[in-house]
Amino acid sequence: MKKFDIEAPRSLTELVAERLRQAIIDGEFKLGEAVSEITLAQSFGVSRTPVRDALRRLSHEGLVLQIPWRGSFVAEISTEEARNAYELRAALESVAVAGALNHLTPLALS
Repeated sequence: MKKFDIEAPRSLTELVAERLRQAIIDGEFKLGEAVSEITLAQSFGVSRTPVRDALRRLSHEGLVLQIPWRGSFVAEISTEEARNAYELRAALESVAVAGALNHLTPLALS
């Protein structure tokens, strides 16, 4: 029998987290800005539960700061944290380029 691969459906939490992550990265929210569960739930047209779970997930990733009894906020990044992130990225990119060069064929270079 032939086997067909299908992608499992993604949960609302995953969809909300992905969209919020991209919005934070793209600067749609300011650093330190409060993000309201209710407002986000209304914007996405979902209940507060997937929004709450998405915010918790983004908090574990360091993109959102959750403060009990105050709410959720877009995390602020210090100059040192930004510098460390760029240094890590530069190191990873150089390793990736070196790895790619080792696998290039003469045909790919022409």
